[in-house]
Amino acid sequence: MRWIRLIIVLLGLACALAALGWLSSLHDHGGEAVAQSGCSTIYSPGNGWAVDMCATDPSITTPMDVVLNGVSQGQAALVGIYHQSQDYAGSPQVAVIYASGFVRLKQNADPTPPIPFGSSFILGPAYWPEAATYHHNPQLTRLTLDTTWLPTGPLRMQAQGTNHDFDVFYELALPLPRDRQTRLHVVQTYTATANITIDPTRRTEAQGFKLVQISSMYVNEGGVCDGGHTDCHDSNAARF
Repeated sequence: MRWIRLIIVLLGLACALAALGWLSSLHDHGGEAVAQSGCSTIYSPGNGWAVDMCATDPSITTPMDVVLNGVSQGQAALVGIYHQSQDYAGSPQVAVIYASGFVRLKQNADPTPPIPFGSSFILGPAYWPEAATYHHNPQLTRLTLDTTWLPTGPLRMQAQGTNHDFDVFYELALPLPRDRQTRLHVVQTYTATANITIDPTRRTEAQGFKLVQISSMYVNEGGVCDGGHTDCHDSNAARF
C-alpha cells in the first residue's frame, strides 16, 4: 500500500447538546493557557491556538516522543489542541491525538453545557492476518508539530510508528477550526516489513483490512436536546 489520503470532516450540530463532555483531558483554555494536572502547555502565544501534552493517560501504556517546531518536548501519552471559538468566549479542545493512534475531533463551538467530545477515529491500517488475530491500532513513536503557518493557516503535523508488520507514517493538517466544523487532513503511508496475509473469512466479511475506523462517541437516541430537537449525535457527518 503506497499511500492513502483521507480527509476527516466533523460537522457541528444545529443545536447545543444538553449533556456534559466526558473526556478526561477536556478542559477550556479560556483566556489563559492553564494546563490541567499531569499536562503541560507547549504552545500558547495568544493567537487563538494552544497545544497541551499529557505525560500519562489510563488508556495509554506506551508514550510517544513529541517535537514542536524542531525542539523536543519529551514524551507524552496524548497531545490536545485548542482553538478560540468564533461565537463563544472560550477556547475549547478541538482535537486530541493519542500515542495509540486514536484521534478525537470536536467542532469549535463552546456552549454551556459543553458539547460532548466527540467523534473518534483510529489511524490505519487495522487488519486480521488470522481469524483469531487482530491488529487494531498503530503505536505512534513520534509526533512532530509545526506551528509556523498559524494562526490563519493549518497546524501541520507528522506522526510515525508501527502496527505489527507495518511501518506507518502520517502527514496531518488541521485547518482553522470553525464552530460548526473541524477538519483533519490525513495522508497515510503504510510500508510492509514482512509478507502480509489477510484471513479469508474476515476478508469475506469486508473487515480484513481497514483503512480507518470512525465512530460517533455520543448518540442520544430518543433523548431531548436543546432547541426542541431529539436524537442528537456529537456529529452529523464524516467524509473520507
